[in-house]
Amino acid sequence: MKHLFSTAARENIRIAWLAIGSQRLRAVITVSIIALGIMALVAMITATQALENKVNKEFGRMGSNTFTIRSGWKGGQNGEAEIKNEPVDFAQASRFTREYDYPAIVSRL
Repeated sequence: MKHLFSTAARENIRIAWLAIGSQRLRAVITVSIIALGIMALVAMITATQALENKVNKEFGRMGSNTFTIRSGWKGGQNGEAEIKNEPVDFAQASRFTREYDYPAIVSRL
């Protein structure tokens, strides 16, 4: 039966195990630091995904009956022409809230 490792490879593995054995504390500390780093990374990724899911769920609760009115440029994508929307002034916004007879929350950006 042919040996799995050559003599040189076996010697290198033996020397590596002897080095780890002689520096046992250093090896344990190094492995612990690596494990702690991986656990911290997994915890940060999990927390970020949980926060993202929470925000998406809250926005999903608003439903499709929300809309935004804002001024600025519109269009300019996929061959569309850009259109400049005029700013909404205070009088227009006040009139909208008076005439829009539905329980709503109005906010400013």
